[in-house]
This record gives sequence, structure tokens and C-alpha cells, in this order.
Amino acid sequence: MPARRTDSPISDLPEDDEQLARIVADLVARAGRTPDVGPARVEHARLVLERSRLDRAIRRARVSGSMDVARLAREREQVMERIHDVVVTLEQTV
Repeated sequence: MPARRTDSPISDLPEDDEQLARIVADLVARAGRTPDVGPARVEHARLVLERSRLDRAIRRARVSGSMDVARLAREREQVMERIHDVVVTLEQTV
């Protein structure tokens, strides 16, 4: 979205596209409710994505009978511990 649209994001939308206007209005409302995004929130999001990747890898390894399941499970446990640490940090800032 061009910088000029951040002050008034729906000002120059096509008048005949009500669905687009509703979507943009919803995005603006959601952005207003989102807490400040700092390094801890970004790290949390990254770790959640990593956990999901490991979950998928574990499922694939189980289906294929791979011996990687134990290693992947250990990696997942480490990610879960880091998620916990980040959540504690985030809760302290609230």
C-alpha cells in the first residue's frame, strides 16, 4: 500500500467495490487492535511457524517409517521451550 494511503486507507478506493472497502476497513480495524510489534512478537511468530514445520516433518517421518522422528521430536521440544521463554517475556511487558 503506498505511503499516502496509511493516513486514509479507504480514501481513493473505487466507489463501486463495496467488498474491497469492507476488507480494507476490517484490516484497518484489526491493525488498530494489534499491540506493538516488537522483536519478541516477531520471534514468537517465527517460532510458531518453526513448530508447525516440525509437526509436518514429524508426520511425514512417521508415515514413511523414517528414523528421524526422535531427532525431529527433540527439535520440536527445544522450539516449544523457546516459545515458552518468549511468551514469558511478552507477558512481562503487558
